Amino acid sequence: MKRFLAFLLCLLMLFSLCACTGEGDKKPEKTEAPTPSPSEEPEEAECTPLMYKVTDGKGGALYILGSIHVADDRAKDMPDYVTDAYDESDYLCVECDTFAFNSDMAAQRELAELVVYSDGSKISDHISAETYEAAKAILEENGLYSYVYDYMKPAMWVSALETLSAEKAGLDSDSGIDLMFLKKAHKSGLEIREIESVEFQFNMLIGFSDELMDAMLASDCSEDAAESSLELYELWLKGNEKALIKALTAENDSDTDLPAELLEEYNKAMISDRNIGMADKAEEYLAGGGTGFYIVGLAHVVGDGGIIDLLTQRGYTVEKIS
Repeated sequence: MKRFLAFLLCLLMLFSLCACTGEGDKKPEKTEAPTPSPSEEPEEAECTPLMYKVTDGKGGALYILGSIHVADDRAKDMPDYVTDAYDESDYLCVECDTFAFNSDMAAQRELAELVVYSDGSKISDHISAETYEAAKAILEENGLYSYVYDYMKPAMWVSALETLSAEKAGLDSDSGIDLMFLKKAHKSGLEIREIESVEFQFNMLIGFSDELMDAMLASDCSEDAAESSLELYELWLKGNEKALIKALTAENDSDTDLPAELLEEYNKAMISDRNIGMADKAEEYLAGGGTGFYIVGLAHVVGDGGIIDLLTQRGYTVEKIS
């Protein structure tokens, strides 16, 4: 479960920009949680996200922040070591500039066509009846289902279910860390560099086999999806490196019964290959000099084969900032 949640949350940030809408495609109204009495008021968790500084010894530096793509108001109160690093930076690096994409109608139309089956088939022709009925039932219960969804590829369904899981956990993509810094950069005019691109991510997410997408959808239909989203977010807030690595490694996914070949397909496309590409980009930016604020999904940053591990192996100086 956590394997999928760690990486598929990026769908919330990406696919929400191009989701086709129908009469049934209305987000349920959020209900305010009852305000606890003063004696029951919980203490706010301190936001101390995990961040690193990478230097090349020649003047190039990157502050690398592991992001979480869904959050709540607690993430808005960033600690000084994060805001100071951002203020010191000459440019911002993000996986993709969704703000720029959102203003490019031609690009949106082109990519929106990719999430709809062009051969006349429906999603029910590509995934199991059990998974289809379970996912459809959840969308119907929340007032989100429309017949239009039947013509969309599984990635759009995963996006909708991930959105619901996040909302049930009290989280939303509008509060995501990537978007927070993108808004600041666009407002101030800070240079923005894309590590990947919206097009790259679209093609990756819709390129998985039907068998793998079936498994992803089934995972998002489970009752503990919202709880897992919140658990990961709470760990991100605390910034405990060891706990985060443990939560994001395969050893912690003992409940995953995905066939080995599907795990390999997922890990290669979604994790391993991308980590290498992200590390390559980091090297490119370091070689160009100056200081960058580099923010990508947390799961790409930590652990064996993560960006920090790869850059350390390549001889760069890495220090954890707190």
